[in-house]
Amino acid sequence: ANPVVVQATLLSTAGISSVKLFYRKDGAVYSSLNMTLVGGKYEATIPAQNSNGRVDYYVEAKNSSNLTSYKPFDAPSDSYYYILSDVPEANLPQLYINEFMASNTSCCPDENGEFDDWIEIYNAGDEDVDLARMFLSDDLSDPFMDRISNNDASKTTVPAHGYLVLYADGVTAQGVNHLNFSLSATGEEIGLFYYDGRKIDEYAFGAQNENQSEGRATDGGTRGTKFLSPTKGTTNNP
Repeated sequence: ANPVVVQATLLSTAGISSVKLFYRKDGAVYSSLNMTLVGGKYEATIPAQNSNGRVDYYVEAKNSSNLTSYKPFDAPSDSYYYILSDVPEANLPQLYINEFMASNTSCCPDENGEFDDWIEIYNAGDEDVDLARMFLSDDLSDPFMDRISNNDASKTTVPAHGYLVLYADGVTAQGVNHLNFSLSATGEEIGLFYYDGRKIDEYAFGAQNENQSEGRATDGGTRGTKFLSPTKGTTNNP
């Protein structure tokens, strides 16, 4: 495996006394690296690892008053991570961004009665797949935008040959099935990524009409279409 460069951007560098990167492999004791300021970002490099496994990492920033901030905020009990894996592409889960709505004003409310953007994932495989610790993003160049929580499998598991709806409302406090970004009605991309950042599926779209969805004309198919009557959480097949 190659070395991994981790970058961190601070809202302000005033009074900063140290910025450190902590990392570990497979649950071992954390090691620390001093992060250096390069081009407006702090960075450090996690050394190459020589075997498969999981690498956890987090960033700690201290100021001259010895106040400390972490990213993620509750580190080290939580951390970012990446997977070193030789799982071949062919063995990635058969998941598809099947349907979505990016301009919702009166259709398909969430569990709180709010009209959020939403994304439906279809599982074409024969086994249930828990999306926990996988990633969704509306920027294909940033695959790690939103790591799906592992706190409630009942809300993050896509049943075999079934569907799961996640709400792209930017309000993660509403539950593990709510994402930290919303969709642009003017058009953008949606990407679903494996634990290690490999892309499972993507969908690019243009401008959207209010309360209409877009997705695959058939479940997991290659042709896209718009739905005047959205089929959120159910089959797209005619």
